[in-house]
Amino acid sequence: MNEIGSIHFKRRNYEKSIKFYAEGLSIAREIGDKKGEANGLANISLIHQTRGNYNRALTFIKQAQRIRIEIGDLHGEANNLNDIARIQTKLGEFTKALESYTTNLAIYRNIKHQEMEAQSLYNLGTIYTLLGNYELAHESFTASLSILKIIKFSRGAAYVYSGMGDAYFASAEQIDAEKYYGRAVKIFSGLTNEEEYLFSIKSKQATIYHR
Repeated sequence: MNEIGSIHFKRRNYEKSIKFYAEGLSIAREIGDKKGEANGLANISLIHQTRGNYNRALTFIKQAQRIRIEIGDLHGEANNLNDIARIQTKLGEFTKALESYTTNLAIYRNIKHQEMEAQSLYNLGTIYTLLGNYELAHESFTASLSILKIIKFSRGAAYVYSGMGDAYFASAEQIDAEKYYGRAVKIFSGLTNEEEYLFSIKSKQATIYHR
């Protein structure tokens, strides 16, 4: 059922998608498949996120997270926390998102998942920027970048450079903002499927030029 639901989700047939996800969730509960139940809840949450129903999405993903904790699925728990923090950010609950990302980071460090540890640090940097704590934002971004250089993940580094540019831009340090935006543009220009994000950064650069 989840596979059929995913097909409809990709086609943006959300009503049909949620119907099949709900059927899959019901089956998982009937047979006592806790991991399948958590996956079903997370899938339904994703549909609500996509449709902008963030409070509903949060309800389902928190249920999924509780099951992950119950069955000791650390990787799944961390992924669910990432979703929870993303939704909390959409709702403007930045302090709660900060707590979720901090817990998320601790789990990824515990299971030694460097790429996701770097992403968690990037996410923390973004939240600190939104909270106006630019010093901690830069610390988080710098720590993320250090890991990404070790694992040689240039796409991730581009996002971090862009985040650093945003933090400097928000703190009215335009020269430094332009420097990091420039680094992000240089990497993104050599990657595929990043045209939209590249355009966004260039728009920010244009704003700096016209100040």
